[in-house]
Amino acid sequence: MAKNEESSVLFSLNELMNLEEERINQEEADKAARERAAADAREAEARRAREEEERRMREEAEVRRQEELRAKEEQTRLAAIQQAEIEKAKAEAENQARLAAMKEQQAHEAKLMSLKQDESKKRLKVAVGSAVGLLVLALAGGGFTVMRTAQEREKQAALRLEAEMREKKAAEEAERARKEAEENQKRLIDEINKLKADLESASDADKEAIQAELNKKLEKAGAGGGRRPSGGSKPSSASKPAKPSKPKPACDCPPGDPLCSCF
Repeated sequence: MAKNEESSVLFSLNELMNLEEERINQEEADKAARERAAADAREAEARRAREEEERRMREEAEVRRQEELRAKEEQTRLAAIQQAEIEKAKAEAENQARLAAMKEQQAHEAKLMSLKQDESKKRLKVAVGSAVGLLVLALAGGGFTVMRTAQEREKQAALRLEAEMREKKAAEEAERARKEAEENQKRLIDEINKLKADLESASDADKEAIQAELNKKLEKAGAGGGRRPSGGSKPSSASKPAKPSKPKPACDCPPGDPLCSCF
């Protein structure tokens, strides 16, 4: 009986020890599971943080790339504007040089015309002197007819010389006007071609202003009668000034004079 009780107590102790051991093992397993879950959660959080940081870095890199692209585009646009300004200044300098050369040529032509006029005046004085000499001879000989003839010749020579001078002056002025018109036309065509080239290479923001300036130049070319940049016909000979006709000298011969040159 005592052995049975002792065996029963030992069994109970063993059961209790087994239960306690199972409880401890379960607690340790639960603790290990919680630790694993916490580790998994920490790892997931770290992975999420890494992914978030990588995404943020990619976004910042994309923003920097877009900013660099915009900066390059702005630099390209500014360089194009600067180049256009340089070309415009160069064209203006060339135009100023052409204008200076044209003014110098005009001054030279004016000086030549002044010299020619002085020479014509000298010839007129010589002719007048000759006529006066003839008049003196006529008076010395007492011939009224000779005096009349000399006077008429003097007047005709003076009128012819004056007409030649007017004709020469008109021709020189017409030639100068023609050269000036050609220079203005060529300069306008150069400006139009330059604006067309600028329009092709300009940005959208600058095209409107360049197109407006080009339209003004084209209207000016059409209003001035100049040829378009694509070509045009040469001015006809009808645009040349007509030569002035020689004035007919006044007739003051006495009626019935058989030697009168008016008839």
